Amino acid sequence: MELLGGLECHHRWPFPAPGAPAPVVILLARQTHRGLEAARLAAQDWAAGTHPEVVLAGLVLVAGAPGKTPKSLAAATRVISGGVPHTWVVPWIEELRLTGTADWESMAPGPRKVLTALGEAVDELNSERTPQ
Repeated sequence: MELLGGLECHHRWPFPAPGAPAPVVILLARQTHRGLEAARLAAQDWAAGTHPEVVLAGLVLVAGAPGKTPKSLAAATRVISGGVPHTWVVPWIEELRLTGTADWESMAPGPRKVLTALGEAVDELNSERTPQ
């Protein structure tokens, strides 16, 4: 999640070094049939308890196309969302498609609101895990 300064794990779960705190993980998928299926499988894997060394913050779904989400994809999103702690749906951002990044200052209010909420949730999780 480059927009939030995270590190990508490229289709695998991270594994912390011995003694290191459990990493906070955010699943990221495009809101397409293929992306939602991959997210569903990852959520099932996590829910099965096979990765106790990670803290799953939730799932970020990035719109697969501009415009309204098709009913079948919206329904699949609702089902998958029930299996993860939080779900954030980022609307279509043309700049991401064209350049791979987006300027916060010029970003539309909708996407900025979703990404801000996501960043705040991650910050909160990290602060809960930091010894006082």
